[in-house]
Amino acid sequence: MMIYFVGIGGTGISPLAGLAIDCNMDIAGSDVGESLGTKEIAKRGVKINYLQDGEYLEVLHKKTRIDWLVHTAAVELDHLELRKAKELGIRVTKRDEFLNFILREKNLKLVAVAGTHGKTTTTSMIVWAMKQLKIPVSYLIGSQISFGQSSQHQKGSEYFILEADEFDRNFLKYDPAISLITNVDYDHPDVYFDQGEYNQAFADFLAKTKQLTCIYKPDYTKIDSLNKFQNIDVIDQKSEEYTRISKKIKLIGKHNRDNAFLAVKAMKKICRISEEEIIKSMSTFPGSKRRMEKIMNGLYSDYAHHPTEIAASLQMASEINGDAIVVYQPHQNVRQHKVKELYKDCFDRASKVYWLPTHLSRESKELRVIEPKELVENVEDNIKVEIAELGESLKKNIVKHLEENKTVICMGAGSIDGWLRENFI
Repeated sequence: MMIYFVGIGGTGISPLAGLAIDCNMDIAGSDVGESLGTKEIAKRGVKINYLQDGEYLEVLHKKTRIDWLVHTAAVELDHLELRKAKELGIRVTKRDEFLNFILREKNLKLVAVAGTHGKTTTTSMIVWAMKQLKIPVSYLIGSQISFGQSSQHQKGSEYFILEADEFDRNFLKYDPAISLITNVDYDHPDVYFDQGEYNQAFADFLAKTKQLTCIYKPDYTKIDSLNKFQNIDVIDQKSEEYTRISKKIKLIGKHNRDNAFLAVKAMKKICRISEEEIIKSMSTFPGSKRRMEKIMNGLYSDYAHHPTEIAASLQMASEINGDAIVVYQPHQNVRQHKVKELYKDCFDRASKVYWLPTHLSRESKELRVIEPKELVENVEDNIKVEIAELGESLKKNIVKHLEENKTVICMGAGSIDGWLRENFI
């Protein structure tokens, strides 16, 4: 079976392509340019086309019949390769249909990890612990991880662990046996008009879970009024169980311990391993890439691009070194229109913030771009904020803070991570 992936370097498609390789499928694909994802796939012998004009796809189809074209949600429906594939009679779908095909073919039970924040980390924690405990596991994580490939199909697996993303309502395309909801905040305003619509999507996701959903009580209250559900484990963070297990999880950062607690709950359901062994393996979790990832002594890259995530990352940083400097790149102008008031106190634990221009992605041309000077007006007056740009001046300031033994965290989901690695690795 030959599968062609459009956007093969993307966080949703690259691990799916790797999974197809594990399932002994032939694959090829395209993207707009090189990235960490394309490099990872290319290492596995995959030919990647960077023109995306439809010509390469047609030549390949004549030479080796393409059975299925899978594309990222970011691709426009009039994309030249999608149009060419339809002309040639090739099946064209988004990623969810292809993943569901694999789940059926391999007879795998789905464990889906959803939530506004913490999906990648929680999914990675389960995969890490299962690997440490020598339990066969298949999985797909929408990010690179520090201890292996971002996806895998392992022979003998009973369960498939999936980071289930709410963007584009993708998580509603699956029917999990078990689901974890890390939290329900509000995000992706380009998909969900308001908090109510966002909450309803999580209620719909919860209703699709067959056996068990684990969710924290404050998040469940946001969706409980929308439906009445069965097979729900609503976790009270004041309960004896939460207190007992959380104290045993030896990880830095309260949000990490909360995520690990959910991971422990899932593993107690899916494998016959003692709670103590699960907690012990979970406590050795090495962390995820772009989640307080150490670049060098004192310097970290972090994916936080929402006020709730910023506050959680700074709480974690306070357990490492209380004096944190933040370099922050907001992500998506449409998101800034929705969250700008939430910046009020999320930087409370930072001694200084360098505020970069918003990284633009999937933007509406009609929506006014909010300038940095307007966004920083929402931050508490006692936080020192300086508007900055990615460049030599910022690099010199970071070096100066590191020489002062400060912790510097570069936060954002856009170009800041690539700039950081180019300049400091």
